[in-house]
Amino acid sequence: MKQRREIYAIFATYFCIHAFNGLTSPFLPLFLEDMGFDVTARGLLLSIGPVIAVLTQPMWGSIGDRARDKSTTLRIMAAGMILVTLLYLCSASSTIRAALSSMSDSAFSLLFILPALLLYFFFQSPMQPMADTVTMEYIYQHKPWFSYGIARVTGTIAFAILSYVGGLLIERSSMGTAAMFPLQMAIALLMTFSMFLLPRMPGHREKKDKTPATELLRDPWFLMILIMALTTASTMGFYTAHFSTYLRGSLMANEKIVGISSSVSALLEIGLFFITHKIIKKTGILNLMLLDLGLVALRWLIFSLSTNIAVILLVQFFTQPFSWAIFSYALTVFVQRAIEGRMHARAQAILNGIALSLGRFIGTLGGSGLIALFGETRQQQVFLTISVLCLAVLAAALVVFTRLGWRPGKAPERFALNDEDAM
Repeated sequence: MKQRREIYAIFATYFCIHAFNGLTSPFLPLFLEDMGFDVTARGLLLSIGPVIAVLTQPMWGSIGDRARDKSTTLRIMAAGMILVTLLYLCSASSTIRAALSSMSDSAFSLLFILPALLLYFFFQSPMQPMADTVTMEYIYQHKPWFSYGIARVTGTIAFAILSYVGGLLIERSSMGTAAMFPLQMAIALLMTFSMFLLPRMPGHREKKDKTPATELLRDPWFLMILIMALTTASTMGFYTAHFSTYLRGSLMANEKIVGISSSVSALLEIGLFFITHKIIKKTGILNLMLLDLGLVALRWLIFSLSTNIAVILLVQFFTQPFSWAIFSYALTVFVQRAIEGRMHARAQAILNGIALSLGRFIGTLGGSGLIALFGETRQQQVFLTISVLCLAVLAAALVVFTRLGWRPGKAPERFALNDEDAM
């Protein structure tokens, strides 16, 4: 009975984390645009948060490795998401706006939106890596019926559903894009409740162990994989911050199409997560990461060549899972297989946390700069630049891995997988 409750809690946790992001990812940039922020201001606002996340990720990773119960840190993060949603609701409240009528519109918006964004990245960015650590260690210790991939599928389904539902809700509601916030509040409350039912997973690091997280950066394999993760996450950061406004502005798509764009791209991800553990065992961790980065480069190359909405949706369907989800899956398995247990939470925080947060910063702010440079009507050139950068990092990774002993058909010993690995 206890194990069944813990399994339900794990699935509910992934559902809620990704459901919340399913509303935030496609529609928060549109909300900021509706609040009057131009592309530069949106880029600045959406890039400040990842800086906070990068600075605080080592703290969360260290807390997780030392904690008596890693699940407790997840509960703190979930409570923070409730506060974030309250701030968003305040920013969209006409009653509060009337009470503060002496403030300008921009000042009023920043009063709530800026702290909401800072807190969002502070609490949300480490949530996925910590949930992954808890889940992987639970699977490794208890050998339940499900794999890590199946747990992640729950989150992907949630993202797809909420992206589509959010688009319909916003299109039909008089509140506009602010209509997503009451729904986010309900998700945040459910998230907090589910995390109180998670299994107890103690940290592995002894208090006398003073090994800094920077020790990981001395590992050339880890460092190159971190650069690849940062590159992949940067493309995701650009996509999250700017692609929905590109669809609505340059391609004249409405909110419903934006929601469909996000949800349909999650469909293939659902299928892939059921078999990703088999793909990793067949291809190897490193080969999957290299293939993933190559597909990301191809994705943005195609975006640079076409403005047909049908083509873009088709490319979305086949490549969106590789823009971060599949790569982060491989990162999680890499940490479990190739990193010492006492460093698990910190390694996850760096690879799945700092890389994603810093990537969001680079993709958001750098994307704003590129859009300003080329112009909002010539974003295909921005997409081409992203593709070329991905290919450059891919070439560098091939050179570095080859010098370290990697061969396409043979994985180094520390990356070799067996049937006992939790995936």
